[in-house]
Amino acid sequence: MYKAGPLAKALVAGGGSVGLILAPWVVSRVEASGWPVAKAAARLAALGAVSFLVMALVNTRYDVRWHGQLLTAGTIALLTGVIPNIARLILNPVWGWLFDRMNFFVLRLTLNLGFALGILSFFVSGSVAGLVAGAVFFGISNSGADVAWGLWVTKFAPPERVADYMAVHTCFTGLRGVVAPVVAFYLVADLPLYVLGWVSVGLIAIGSAVLVPEIKFGKTARPGPTLVEEIYE
Repeated sequence: MYKAGPLAKALVAGGGSVGLILAPWVVSRVEASGWPVAKAAARLAALGAVSFLVMALVNTRYDVRWHGQLLTAGTIALLTGVIPNIARLILNPVWGWLFDRMNFFVLRLTLNLGFALGILSFFVSGSVAGLVAGAVFFGISNSGADVAWGLWVTKFAPPERVADYMAVHTCFTGLRGVVAPVVAFYLVADLPLYVLGWVSVGLIAIGSAVLVPEIKFGKTARPGPTLVEEIYE
């Protein structure tokens, strides 16, 4: 049986985010060396995927229970990996189409609503149907978040400063990804999951309220350019 304390779990969950903190520096070094950045990113992503696969194969049993019953690794993988990623794959082109046509802040608010519904379904509902619905909501919202996260700078940053904006954005995303699991795993040791679910939804609501006044500025965003040279390099 695999067991670990809150800090160990947080380090496993947030370890990948360290790469986002280091990414701006790594990309600048790769670019300075003359190696195509897209190829470097693809190979780093492949290395990360292999690392997670090895971790999953080594830790074949997890102490995750549902109404007192130990869930199998297959069930956990289905709810947290397979279902969300199928929804993510199917909806990704739709979000790409919407990104070019919707007010960006309305798009972001829509994604926030999807994440909130996913958290409520997954952690608060208390049913298998809720777990499946939460996985679907998360996959759909994460699909749109991929597009919004990667391309928002092309709408708002000055063309000559897109790389600078994205570097800062990536670094702070990594910091969030490292700190959040540490806080979450220590809180979940003392608080019920449904309480943390409601806290998370409340934080999403606060963040969404901050964005509402910005909707009018979303109308002035320029269309994002098609970055084909780097992708096919």
